[in-house]
Amino acid sequence: MDYQSFVDCIPRPSAILSVDRADRGIRILCANQLFKDVSPTDAVYRDGMYYYEHMPRNPKFEDFFYHTAVLGEAGHVYAEYTTGWIDQMAIPLRSEDPSVGLGLFTFELTESPEIRRFATVSVDVTKFAIRTGLILATTEDFREAMRSVLQGALSICGAYNARLILLDHRDRSYHIYCEAKAELDLKKENQELSYEFIRGWERCIGDKSVLLLTCPEDFDAIEELAPEWLENLRKYDVQSLVLLPLRRRGEIFGYIDFINFDTRTASEVADVAELLTVFLASEISNHELMERLEEISTTDALTGLRNRMAMLRRMDSLGSDCFGVVNLDLNGLKRINDAEGHDAGDRLLIEAAEILKKIFYDPDIYRTGGDEFIVLMPGINRDSFDRKLELFRAAAQKHRDVSFAIGAFWSDGSVGLTAAFQAADDAMYEDKKEYYRCHPEFQR
Repeated sequence: MDYQSFVDCIPRPSAILSVDRADRGIRILCANQLFKDVSPTDAVYRDGMYYYEHMPRNPKFEDFFYHTAVLGEAGHVYAEYTTGWIDQMAIPLRSEDPSVGLGLFTFELTESPEIRRFATVSVDVTKFAIRTGLILATTEDFREAMRSVLQGALSICGAYNARLILLDHRDRSYHIYCEAKAELDLKKENQELSYEFIRGWERCIGDKSVLLLTCPEDFDAIEELAPEWLENLRKYDVQSLVLLPLRRRGEIFGYIDFINFDTRTASEVADVAELLTVFLASEISNHELMERLEEISTTDALTGLRNRMAMLRRMDSLGSDCFGVVNLDLNGLKRINDAEGHDAGDRLLIEAAEILKKIFYDPDIYRTGGDEFIVLMPGINRDSFDRKLELFRAAAQKHRDVSFAIGAFWSDGSVGLTAAFQAADDAMYEDKKEYYRCHPEFQR
């Protein structure tokens, strides 16, 4: 067959490639001019054909093309490339030599991802894409939706574990936002992680949209860039890995990883990874922004406690069970502000908040005004409420600079919130009067 005439008729970069069945090495037998224009390999004339010698070794491409030329499976991959995206197609050809396989390789470059090119992915991946879109569009619980998406990806990849890891560069911390595991591997141990350890992954990712480790050569390639990561992977017997960076304005703010997937599904795994990039980066970023805005709207910026708005929302959700209320006022704040300045007053408020946090559960504590704090404890019995109050009074007395006026009320549910708050408020003002009676020099 005149392969050269054949590829010359194809209006995109194309070449006939041969694959050595033994070592999977790939040679370029002939190519059209479009392929030659982007190929750095010089042609050598031998045995009546132009050879372009060995293509650079690339285990993932070799595996992809081996399935076409040797196993007779047509292949398609649309993935990120160094300067854009590359749409690759491979078609098997009949070989007269039993030691080699033949195939047509053709590709097209695009500057940005084009959704229509994803249409050639497998039926399972297409179903996954549709299901992912529906889940994210209709969810009310974003975290559970993400876990469901990861669980769906596991079923395609055959992996035992998938995680969505988010980074907080401001606090230099990370958290596993959600995780999915295969049922047979629920007891498998997770890798040891830290913020600095995860930041090291960026050295291996670079500008790529996905990192696939499927064979020993892939793992060896990251040794120089991240030796501590490779050691960790070997420690936990990780045989294959997909790492998918999530970017916002060019900065990586998180990762999705799949551990020990079925390498026979490498093509589907690559498609799933690319689709997750398209679907999730903006969704997670937007959701994270909304959570941050929600946090800002319900958090006191100075002390980090929850604010009055958060308390009112909490009150709306309380049932008719027993509860306790502690109403607190910081004695002497105005005097400190007038005598030493507002910075000193701020330090006093922060110290007061830290005392409260040592005794009470953080989400139960609210700064509701300049020097006002409220502790709201739903579902607490009378004995536990009294013990908490005693512990707090003892802790507060150990601090010379901080003095609280304290009013408390416990209800078995027969007294409503409004009446309970009023009773605690009245008790607090009586306590404040007593404080100023004993310390007239601090009177406002």
